Amino acid sequence: MLALPSELQTRAAQLNGLPWILRSRGRDPDQVLRLAGLSVKAIEDPEVYLDVRTVVDTLKHCSVVLKDPLFGFSLARYQEPEVFGCIATLCRSAASLKECLEVKVRYTAMIHAPVSTFEITEGKETAEFRWSVRRDIGDNTQAYFQSALLNFKIIQQAIGQFTPSYVNLAVDVGNKDLRTIEKWLRCPVYTQSDASIIGFPRELLKQPVRTANKLVYALITRYLEDRPTSSFIESIAGYIEVGLQNGKCRLADCAEALDISARSLQFTLEHHGTSFSKLVEQQRLSLAQRHLATGKLNLPQIAKLVGFSQQAAFGRAFKRWTGMSPDQYRRRLRPNWVRNSKSSGN
Repeated sequence: MLALPSELQTRAAQLNGLPWILRSRGRDPDQVLRLAGLSVKAIEDPEVYLDVRTVVDTLKHCSVVLKDPLFGFSLARYQEPEVFGCIATLCRSAASLKECLEVKVRYTAMIHAPVSTFEITEGKETAEFRWSVRRDIGDNTQAYFQSALLNFKIIQQAIGQFTPSYVNLAVDVGNKDLRTIEKWLRCPVYTQSDASIIGFPRELLKQPVRTANKLVYALITRYLEDRPTSSFIESIAGYIEVGLQNGKCRLADCAEALDISARSLQFTLEHHGTSFSKLVEQQRLSLAQRHLATGKLNLPQIAKLVGFSQQAAFGRAFKRWTGMSPDQYRRRLRPNWVRNSKSSGN
C-alpha cells in the first residue's frame, strides 16, 4: 500500500542530488545537512516523508552556505520530474498536456506535498498553470524557485520544445537574479505575484504527450483511486453535521475550515465520485433519521436542525430520499420504541 504524507510533510525526493551539489562546491554534505537538522542518510530514500518546514529551511540554509541566491533553481537544474515519483510517470503517460497538468492538480497534495495546491485556468487565448502553498511554512523562496523549474520540466518532458509566454513567481527577486531566471526559462518573469504561474498559449493544452500510454495511465490512476479515503470524507461529513445545525454549511465555509481552496475541495470530492451537495444530502438524511428515531423532537424542530427553513420542504426532500414521509418513517419505528420501553422495564 502506498504510504501517504501527513499535512505538513513532503517526499525526501525533493532533495535528490543535494549531497552531490554540496560536494561539487567543496562542502561536506553531512556537516551542512546536520546544521539544517537532517543527514545524508535521512534523505537517501526518496519515498521517505520529511517535515516540509525542514525541507524548506534546508534549501534556504544551502542558499546561504553556498552564497547562491538562486539555489532552488540550481538544484532543480540537476533534477528531473522523477522527483515527484509516480506523478511523473503518470504525467508522461497522459494523453494530452491538459491531462498531464491535471495529474499534478489532482495528485500532488495526495502523494508528494499536501501543503501544495495547483490549478489550471483557461482564458480566451492563454492558459495558466498555477501553484501556491496553503500554510505558512517559513521563507520558502528557494522551494518556489525549485518548483518553477521542475514544473517547467514537466511540461517540456510532455510535449518537447516549450517556451512559456511568461512566468510569475510568488516571491521577490532582484534585477540581476531576475535576468538569470529569464535566461533559464526563456521568457519574461514577473515577481511578487499572489501565486506562481506558468503562462502559455491555450492551444498547447490539446497537444498530445509524446510518451502517452493509456495502459500505464489507467493502471496508476486506478491504484491511486483505490487508496483509503474514508478519513477525508469523514472529516467533511463531520463538518457538514455541525454546519447544518449552526447554519454554516456552504462549500466555501467547509473549505476554509479544512484550510484548502473551494476549488480544490470540489475537485477532490469529484475525484472520489461524490460532491459537496451529495454529502450534505447524506448528512441531512442521517440526522433526520436519527432525530425521528428518538421521538424527542417534532417535525419543525427536525427540519430546522437539518437545514430546512420550512417543514414542507423537509418533507418533500425526505420523501425523495426514502420513498416515505417523515411521519410514515416515524410510525414505522414506533413498534421498536414499545419493545425497547418494555425491555427496559418502563
